[in-house]
Amino acid sequence: MKRKLAYAFATCGVGLFPKAPGTCGSAFAAVIAYLYPSFFFLFCLLAISVFAGIPAIKILTKKTSDKDPGFIVIDEVAGQTLTYLIFMLFYSHLPFWAILFGFLFFRFFDITKVWPACFFDRRHTPANVMWDDLVAGGYAGLLLSVSFLLF
Repeated sequence: MKRKLAYAFATCGVGLFPKAPGTCGSAFAAVIAYLYPSFFFLFCLLAISVFAGIPAIKILTKKTSDKDPGFIVIDEVAGQTLTYLIFMLFYSHLPFWAILFGFLFFRFFDITKVWPACFFDRRHTPANVMWDDLVAGGYAGLLLSVSFLLF
C-alpha cells in the first residue's frame, strides 16, 4: 500500500506518459498555477511536493538501479512551482505570459543542468533528485523576474 501511494504521488498521474514525462510534470504544475495563482496555495504545493516527494522517491528507487526514473515527476512539479513563487515574490500577480515563459525557462534549466544542478544530478540520492529541479526552478524564477523588469 505504501509503495502504491508513493507511486501515485510521485507520478502525479502524468509521469506515465510515454513521451517527455518530465515536461508533462512541468505542464501539470503550470496548469495548477494557472488555475490557482495564489502565493499561499503554491507555497503549500511546493512544501508538500518537497517534503512528501523525497520519501516517495526513496520508496520508489530503493529496489532499482535507476535512481531517477522518468516516471517520477514530483521533482519537476516542485521546481516549476518554485519558478512561479520566485516571480510572485517580486510581482504579486501571475499573468498567463509569466506562466508560459516560466514553463519554458524551467524546462531549459532542467534540461541543461546549469551548475550546481549538475552537481546534484550526479549524486543519486532521493534528495538530490529533488534538488537539481529546485536549482533549475530557482534559475528560471530569477530569469523570469528579471525579464519582466527589463521588458
